[in-house]
Amino acid sequence: MSKKVSIEVGHGGKDPGAAANGFRESDINLVVALELERQLKRHGVDVLISRTSDCNDLAADFLPKVQLYKPDVHVSVHTNAGGGEGFEVYKQTNNLTTASYKLCTAIEKYVKEAGQNSRGIKTCNFLMLSIPHVAAYLELGFVDNKKDLAKFDTAEKQKNFAIAYAKGILEYLGIAWVKEAAVGFKVGDKVKVTGAYAGSANNSKATSSAAVGSERYITQIYSGFDFPYRLGVVKGDVSVGNTTGFAYESGICKV
Repeated sequence: MSKKVSIEVGHGGKDPGAAANGFRESDINLVVALELERQLKRHGVDVLISRTSDCNDLAADFLPKVQLYKPDVHVSVHTNAGGGEGFEVYKQTNNLTTASYKLCTAIEKYVKEAGQNSRGIKTCNFLMLSIPHVAAYLELGFVDNKKDLAKFDTAEKQKNFAIAYAKGILEYLGIAWVKEAAVGFKVGDKVKVTGAYAGSANNSKATSSAAVGSERYITQIYSGFDFPYRLGVVKGDVSVGNTTGFAYESGICKV
């Protein structure tokens, strides 16, 4: 059974959250959360996310959905303000405090590796930390501190920290991080299959028969219809693309 993660995307819609230096917290949170969702799904994790656009998003409305979903991990994605500097992560203080601390520690480690300072693991009476599931409340940095903001002032930088979050969550869940397949494969490249896929295009079905972890060689790179970039893998019946029209992204990586 797949592991499950719920993501609360802080603020949104009429509530921009913290705002300074031309940035809104709600926008940063959304970029980070969507990339986090994508990275987790790429590793076979089932994800429940509170919003996927700039819409009203109240934690109190999402809470009952999380409780029904019963995630293995919950994270709340936020950005800070108040003149400080660095990443903060908040752990639970209920009977899950030990597991929550382990999750927070794993995420913090990768955030620091990605280039952000950490202000430590803290506690606070946040609503989403009251759930009976292991949770962490993440504050990426301070939007009102230009020095801190410079570390996450582009979508690319924000996505990089989403990857750090994903690595920490996956480590806690016991799932090995798999480097994402880069574009630019060529015929003859040796690759490792990192996911078994079932996709569809034009009402046809395709299912991978290559074992996850097996090594293959690129035999075809071609385009067509709603899957403009597919990679044929010998002896594997595997196709992956840079869109989801045919199959999920990044089912292979270079060896």
